[in-house]
Amino acid sequence: KWLANYANRAGGGRAMCKEQDCLERFEQGGEKFIEKGALRIGRRVLMQGRHGSDEGFVQIMWYHARCIFNTFLRSRKNTRVIQSPEDIEGFVHLDAEDQDMLRRFIANNEEARGWRGRGSRGSGAGASGGGGGGGAKRPLDTPEKTGGGARGGAV
Repeated sequence: KWLANYANRAGGGRAMCKEQDCLERFEQGGEKFIEKGALRIGRRVLMQGRHGSDEGFVQIMWYHARCIFNTFLRSRKNTRVIQSPEDIEGFVHLDAEDQDMLRRFIANNEEARGWRGRGSRGSGAGASGGGGGGGAKRPLDTPEKTGGGARGGAV
């Protein structure tokens, strides 16, 4: 499962978005920091111990909400992705506006992952040929984003 919450620290100890092509960095002066109060989603990763024989430990890799769904667009077909709100621990504790936004991201992500391109015979978006070229590979656009939001503009 993934973990969703609002970043609680500011200053030098704040988390950085792990997405190489962080979508928020342009709005933050080139920085990939996750600002205090911003919605973030963490992916739990089992890290190996330093000497191979040591037990591993779970580390959380933090992403801006938009950025983690952007990584899913480039992931392999068998990579585990967020498929429903139930996959996100802490979802019920988020603001209603952020819950709605995440539901839209989940729905749109499924469409984008199912898209096969023009002329394909799948049930994904664009299967009838009207999807245009390259729609599955572009970063998540957020037409829902209407100038800010409850969390300082981070989505």
